[in-house]
Formats: sequence, structure tokens, C-alpha cells
Amino acid sequence: MPNDIDIHENHIQQLSGEVLERLLGDRTTGRHITWATHDYEPLGDGYAYGDETHTQDIFDYIPPQRTNQIFTPKWVVKKMVVLLEQENPHIFDDPTKTFADLYMKSGLYITEIVRRLYNNSEMRRQLPDDRDRILHILHHQVYGFAPTRIIYLIATRFILGFDPSLHPEQSNFRQVDTVPYAKEGRLAELIEDCFGR
Repeated sequence: MPNDIDIHENHIQQLSGEVLERLLGDRTTGRHITWATHDYEPLGDGYAYGDETHTQDIFDYIPPQRTNQIFTPKWVVKKMVVLLEQENPHIFDDPTKTFADLYMKSGLYITEIVRRLYNNSEMRRQLPDDRDRILHILHHQVYGFAPTRIIYLIATRFILGFDPSLHPEQSNFRQVDTVPYAKEGRLAELIEDCFGR
């Protein structure tokens, strides 16, 4: 009996939307499972990266940890970004604005920032090509530090996972625990060392 069965999603997508619909369905909630890829967008609403019809994600199921490695709930992240925009109107209109998460855990905050920038009408006007816009955002507007290797991998795969051509080592994300730098008053120095151009 062979143990090397591999099913590729591109093949499933070509078979039938009904088959893919069944495979992507969460049997508990009846909603779609969130996938970080553009491959399923042709199937319509509910399949796009960053689609707002999703109310849950994998981070909802991770229990609080004994350390400070707690994933900020999605609803809190969304509220943070809404408040940021309320206090700084048009902040997501400007392709020169930069955003940082100095202690990433899940990557939700940066992903929400990327989503807001990417979908912003003024950003679309200034950078009309979707690929150029997302690359500009990822290479020039968002930055982050993750404290451990596993957290770094979780965050960068969540942020960049939709596109296999994007590699974490080519991004503005670094695996560095910023707490000691902050305690020693050297955080600005670390940021300059890592991202100064």
C-alpha cells in the first residue's frame, strides 16, 4: 500500500468548485477555512486572501501561554488599526508611511496593516498594479521583530504565506528579541542597524 499520496490544490481547483467548497469548509462553523494564498480567489467571495467574511482564524484556537508569547486576538488587532487611523486620518493613503511591530507574535497586526494599505483607494491610484503595490508595501512600509525562531516562522509565514515567491529573508522582518534592547535604551540603535538604509 503506497504511503506517498500527495494531492495538489491546483488539481482540486480544476476538478470542481463543489469539491473544493467541501474541503475548505470548517465542519464546526460551516465557514471557509482561511488560506493564505491567491490560488482560490477565482472561486469568488470568501476565498480571497484577507477576505473580511472570515470571522475566525487559527490563532483563535491557541490557548494563552505562561510566557508573554500571547497572540493578540484578531478583534483587538482590528480595533488597534481602526484607532490608529482615527488618530491619523489618511495614514493608509501614503506610500511613504512606515509601520512596525517591535514584538511580533502571530503577524496579525502587520497583516492587518498590509491589508489596509493594499486595499486603500489612494494607494491603488498611486500603485495600480496589484503585484507592484504589495511588493512596495512589503519592501518599504512594514517592519517587524519576532523574539524567537518559532514565532518568527509563524509570523512571517502568516504575513508572506500567500505568495511562494516572497521569502522571509528578503523581507523587513527579523528574528530578534527586542526586550533587552528596550531595557538598555538601545532599541533605536537596533532598528537603525537592521533597517537603516
